[in-house]
Amino acid sequence: MMKIRSIYFGVVFTCLILHTFGQHFVCNSVNGYNTKDLTSAIQWQTQTDYNCLTNAAVDCDFYLSFCQPAPACLNDYSACQNATGAANLTFLGGVSPNVFYPYDTPEKEGFYAKFPAAPEQMISNTTNCTPTLIINFNCNPKVKWLVPITNGTASAPEPTDVDLNTTMTFDYDGACLKNKVPKKGITGGAVFLIILFSVALVYFGVGMFYNGLIQHQSGIKLIPNAQFWIGLPLYFIEGVRTAISCSTCSTKPSQATYESV
Repeated sequence: MMKIRSIYFGVVFTCLILHTFGQHFVCNSVNGYNTKDLTSAIQWQTQTDYNCLTNAAVDCDFYLSFCQPAPACLNDYSACQNATGAANLTFLGGVSPNVFYPYDTPEKEGFYAKFPAAPEQMISNTTNCTPTLIINFNCNPKVKWLVPITNGTASAPEPTDVDLNTTMTFDYDGACLKNKVPKKGITGGAVFLIILFSVALVYFGVGMFYNGLIQHQSGIKLIPNAQFWIGLPLYFIEGVRTAISCSTCSTKPSQATYESV
């Protein structure tokens, strides 16, 4: 009996290990951005209006998975679409551990996912196509990609743009750069100093121009109100001395005298 129990628990433990590690996969990331939420769901589903390769006149369901095969894509591809009422899938992208890339323009916030090319497929009676899907993720702190608790299909937000089924654009809070240093404006103290130095520059510039060309002064007399500015340090020192002497001086209490009646 003990032997049977040991075998039973061994089988259960092995199944748990296989189930856990079977869901793990390798996937690249983009420095500073959150790609983990995108890879946490087994697949994402979203629907668009009139954007299917096989039938542009009906709604289209997209199934997306990152760095792993999507169950809706027969577990062979990472991206596919299905027109409403259609029996066949159209594959849009293959499986790869490297799908996430930063934008080529450093100033642009966000990243994109590029899937390997799907196989050549017949999308109509006369047209063959080899789709290559690119998904752009733009920063929007208000749009979250919510991963379900169960290991099921997650609902992706509606794309903001779909271009001929080769490029899709989504908003995503994970496409906002982490630890981004906010741009600081000019402080009140800086504004005050700018105004102060600007006024001083105009004051001395206009004053020296007037004293030199109109009053024909030279040397130290070019400075407007030169005597005041020369004596300003002495005025400051005298003011400090006066303040210190007033704060340290003591007053004796006055003695009241009474006139005898």
